[in-house]
Amino acid sequence: MRVSIAMATYNGARFIGAQLASFAAQTVVPDELVITDDGSSDDTLAIVEAFAATAPFAVEVHRNPARLGYARNFEKAIGLCGGEIIFLSDQDDVWLEDKIAVVLGCFDANPRSMVVINDAMITDGDLIWFGRTQYGIIERSHIPRSGFVQGCCSAHRAAWRKIALPLPDGVQLEGHDEWLNGLAYELGVVTLCRQALQYYRRHAENASGSVLSDPHGGAMLRALVADGLKDSRPRWTRRAEVLDAMLARIEQLGSDRFGAAARNLRRKRDQQRQRIAFCSVPRHRRASAVLRFWRASGYAGSSGWKGAIKDLVRP
Repeated sequence: MRVSIAMATYNGARFIGAQLASFAAQTVVPDELVITDDGSSDDTLAIVEAFAATAPFAVEVHRNPARLGYARNFEKAIGLCGGEIIFLSDQDDVWLEDKIAVVLGCFDANPRSMVVINDAMITDGDLIWFGRTQYGIIERSHIPRSGFVQGCCSAHRAAWRKIALPLPDGVQLEGHDEWLNGLAYELGVVTLCRQALQYYRRHAENASGSVLSDPHGGAMLRALVADGLKDSRPRWTRRAEVLDAMLARIEQLGSDRFGAAARNLRRKRDQQRQRIAFCSVPRHRRASAVLRFWRASGYAGSSGWKGAIKDLVRP
């Protein structure tokens, strides 16, 4: 299978050289690297051009005439790829030498899968690993596997673009991966590779981040405590809008084979709205609604009884 790597860059000179070198060191080298740069003002493009001169594969560099932003820049890079399998790459990670080979094996073993997502070792800016992996954290936190959507850990078949792209307009996404990989989970076309195939570098200049990606772990505990003390309705409203957009995209496909996915999306969206509704009343009037929601398995997709307790005390 012809392999492309889609990389969106922006002022990545500090780390991009190590990531580019890891592409060239793959046991199965890609056929092309497509880079879309969003107006870098540092040496990012000079480093890329020097690498392209000796790379063992084709390197295409596209300079955006105007800033697109993180998600749209990735969307453009993906759309320009010509491979049958498209790997997404951040500008600051480092891939293990067998990443492409292992992921291609996952696609071969799972012909119905459109997306493969591999685990990653979370490191600090100096690539020091403290023993935590991205999926390992999600699993230990009892978060559903569908919460593992990291774009930099994912690859997809070119055919997936016909379903997942373009990114929806008028919806606030946390990133391109929330849509591309989240939709794939909803349609049941994701294969999860439990093998850690890259170093996932976390530092002060990351374009995106999550407390679940903290290499030390302290930020996650602080965030869990803080979450129970804040109004989460804006976040839930945004998520309900994303689910609405996913439902609309599935309905556009006009295929009965996605009927179960559509029903599941409606249920999730309705649960989000229910939660918004009962957390909008005073605390002393929430108990019965929270209990009904719990009994209806409304918290199964979040944090179980912990979510119920938080909803009882949220402002």
